[in-house]
Amino acid sequence: MPRYTNKGKNWKHQGHNKPAEYYDHDDQNRRVSFKQNRLDKHSRKDYRKLKDRLLNDDDFQMSGEGTSQRRGGFNRHGKGGRSFQGPGKGRLENHTGWFRALIINGASHDKSFLLASLKNFVAPTELIPIYYQIEEHDSFFYIDDYAAALAVMRADKQMTLTGDTKVFIRVSPCTPKVALTDRLKEKIKMVMVSRYNTETKALDLTRFHVDPELVEDSCCAISRPPVMSVILEVIGEHIPTLQALNLDHNCMSVTETLSSLARRAPHLQILYLGKNRFTGLNSLNIIKGLPLIELNLEGNILCRKFNSKTDYQNSVQKMFPKLVRLDGTDLTPAIGFDLEEKKVDLPESHSSFLCSEEGRDITLEFVKQYFGLYDGVDRSGLINAYHDTAVFSLTTAYNTPPTPQNTTRLNDYLSHNRNLKRVNGHNRREELIKKGKTEISEFLCTLPRTQHDPASFTLDLSIFNAKLMLIFSLTGVFKEPDVKGEPHRHFYRKFVLLLSDAGVAIVNDMMHVTNATQNQIKNCFVAVPLPVAAVPPKPPVAAINQLEVVQSFSAQTGMNTEWSQKCLEETAWDVPRSLEVFTRLNQEGRIPQEAFIKI
Repeated sequence: MPRYTNKGKNWKHQGHNKPAEYYDHDDQNRRVSFKQNRLDKHSRKDYRKLKDRLLNDDDFQMSGEGTSQRRGGFNRHGKGGRSFQGPGKGRLENHTGWFRALIINGASHDKSFLLASLKNFVAPTELIPIYYQIEEHDSFFYIDDYAAALAVMRADKQMTLTGDTKVFIRVSPCTPKVALTDRLKEKIKMVMVSRYNTETKALDLTRFHVDPELVEDSCCAISRPPVMSVILEVIGEHIPTLQALNLDHNCMSVTETLSSLARRAPHLQILYLGKNRFTGLNSLNIIKGLPLIELNLEGNILCRKFNSKTDYQNSVQKMFPKLVRLDGTDLTPAIGFDLEEKKVDLPESHSSFLCSEEGRDITLEFVKQYFGLYDGVDRSGLINAYHDTAVFSLTTAYNTPPTPQNTTRLNDYLSHNRNLKRVNGHNRREELIKKGKTEISEFLCTLPRTQHDPASFTLDLSIFNAKLMLIFSLTGVFKEPDVKGEPHRHFYRKFVLLLSDAGVAIVNDMMHVTNATQNQIKNCFVAVPLPVAAVPPKPPVAAINQLEVVQSFSAQTGMNTEWSQKCLEETAWDVPRSLEVFTRLNQEGRIPQEAFIKI
């Protein structure tokens, strides 16, 4: 009996013609299988080649304009088979709103004549070629409008020049490239000057990239972060009092580039973002902190994603509570509390907090003794500061963002780091806890030798029970004198102390170490004397009166008696002069924090 095989839709006949039943489509007994329709390795390769050839076919047309919508029949070359449809709207449209028009052999044509002919062909559709450039034998320009891009795409092989020369044009979605130079930055600044209204303090950047001063030599797309960064720098430097900004029709789809707008223009009240490409309200999260009273979002996709106009207005008004006008429509003022317009008397801030005057003396004495031993050559004496069942843990991390002053390696601490975001597994976390006074004391002796700056300390005594315990936290700066470069570190310590008749003992000690910031390095280890102008000496004050003056001065300034007396002595006990010096130095932040810790 003849044998037939079907591989890759190629029938092979061995010895006889194909059986008649093969052609009988009405045969109910014919077995149908789709397994043989799978593409083998070679077939898939040929399919990819065919797909690439079709996608790059010179004969693409825009669907719906002079092209057949039929799936079969004869194509325009007169050959049978399915006609391949052009990219149409689905292929051309994109999220950026930008398109690139490539003119094959465009370099051989005069630029002015070529663009004029193209504008006439696509009329009445307006076409503004942006940043026309030569690229080897071809030329290209950018388009910021979908209708114009569609019209230019239809001109492919339909438009002719002198001598019936057909023009071949390829239009594709793109993200425009922006090359910022000092010359271009200066030109952007000049264009912004011409668009700024000094009377209304309004800056109109509508369709900024098609400004006559920019469209020829660059593609200044505001939607590109480098261009927006330059614009915000100019605003912050030259027009920080800006009250209204118009960014309509700039192909913007995200507002991340506007993250510094509130800082650059703190008085901004009116913002226009209409006819851009924002798809949802979440696109505006980065600017929802702006105190806007008027906003324009008309023409964005997000406006069409609400069931009703009321829902749309309410949703936007939740993001901008002070808004009274949206898309040209007046809104009903939102009901809420405007804390910025109310004067709220907040408690005076202090660098240190002590919940108990009784616990203050114990805590300060402990800090003095503990860090005196910790900064010493031999830390073994700290074993007596810890309870038999005490626990200790260490964490460390680098500052974010890093700066040249705080990138010193923390290798001495990283291997013991118990940061729960970095250390996984219960066993490893348990291993990193130091337990018992002996283990803790031995571990502390392995850490680099330190020198703390008491003037940098801030102390918070949060819990105190005279018969049980106290809990306090301490922050400050220390340096490592035995390490190359003497790196400066910032630390945070949290102590839990047990109180008894025999004294105090640490039961829990948590330590965090990181690199000091540039400002911390600048202000630490600086002796801050109280400089005063030379004044004529005054008769000495009786000892009893001096004590009263010191106490009175301490009550007025908040300094402890030691620093109050120091200030009074250096002004020859001239109280008004001492108050004047204290006020000036305190405003300049030149009085150390230890002056306000009262013992």
